[in-house]
Amino acid sequence: MTDNIQEKVEDKVIDCINSEVSGRIIISKPQDSNTDAGLVLEKRGDYFSKKIYLQVNLLAEKNKFFAENISEEKVKPAKDLYLVFLHFDEVLQKISDKIWLIPYLEFKNVSADEKTHSRFAMDKKDLGMFLFNAFGKSIKPDHSRDYLKKNIT
Repeated sequence: MTDNIQEKVEDKVIDCINSEVSGRIIISKPQDSNTDAGLVLEKRGDYFSKKIYLQVNLLAEKNKFFAENISEEKVKPAKDLYLVFLHFDEVLQKISDKIWLIPYLEFKNVSADEKTHSRFAMDKKDLGMFLFNAFGKSIKPDHSRDYLKKNIT
């Protein structure tokens, strides 16, 4: 993916997160060259708390989950690193409504099987609040509607 498109997609993800949390999360590009993440999230006002790292990846085909083989050589394992997979329509300049948010440490267990990866799918409108709440508790890798209702609302 070209840097220009990657930048646009990351900007759309930032907009998506900010639309739900109204500035309660600070989102920036990593200053540390040791990280493979494209975005770093911090809870506003809590500058010594943990950081959440996101690596945004585009999916090859609309409505089909496919992830390139992301190896440890490409991405260093980290507890607070999440891989975001989504579709981006270059003509409309929009990201898909459905995204996948997968903790990197769980990524090895995910296959192309619908049942395996569907538990990581979420509506893009839920992304900001989910990440905001991730600062306060340990998040299990199940982003189903039932999980969101029980643990976030």
